Amino acid sequence: ANLRATVTGALELLRAWYAPASSLAGLAQVQGLEHLRAAVEGGRGVLLFGGHFTHSELAARLLQELASQPVHVVVRRNNHRCLEAMFDRARRRAFAGTIAKKDVRGLLRTLAQGGVVAYSADQNFTYQSAFVPFFGVPAATLTATPDLARRGRAVVLPFWFHRDGQGQYQLRIEAPWQGWPSEDPVADAARYMRELEHVVRQHPEQYLWVHRRFKTRPPGEAPLYS
Repeated sequence: ANLRATVTGALELLRAWYAPASSLAGLAQVQGLEHLRAAVEGGRGVLLFGGHFTHSELAARLLQELASQPVHVVVRRNNHRCLEAMFDRARRRAFAGTIAKKDVRGLLRTLAQGGVVAYSADQNFTYQSAFVPFFGVPAATLTATPDLARRGRAVVLPFWFHRDGQGQYQLRIEAPWQGWPSEDPVADAARYMRELEHVVRQHPEQYLWVHRRFKTRPPGEAPLYS
């Protein structure tokens, strides 16, 4: 099931990049749009805080069209220069802009200007991270997100999505989590993983398991991947 979802995700990526807005009409429903509109109307930048699913960029594109709200995406640059040029050109055509994964200044600048940024921090991190449980397994998780939100004066809105059985996409924007961020970045990372795990359990085949989430292990622990 996950292999099928991953292959479908490659096609959905092309749709996110190249499909005209008219062809996306009617493909998705969104709940909680009022949270996004309230933040934007208040002049605040927004971090749409979610996870890496097989159709993450399509979800961001669908939200952009449904909300008539430009969305920036945080991306990992491709090491192959020609491919990266092609990917970047496609993303800039589809979205308001792209921000490299490690471009903290670019992210903060976009948030300070009131931009809306689709952002996830659920991949394996070897810096500014802590081991917190994800499906009962310690996972190296970025702890810098709360600090980024504070520095960018951004509203953090959980953003979840899934593909239903009718070929439609269900998008959900939640109100900011109560008490998050706190003064404890490790506790905040653990809360994020709990919330993400709850969402993944509903449609586990749609999560991007091809990413080696548990690659980095705590000191003394054996590798989980051969």
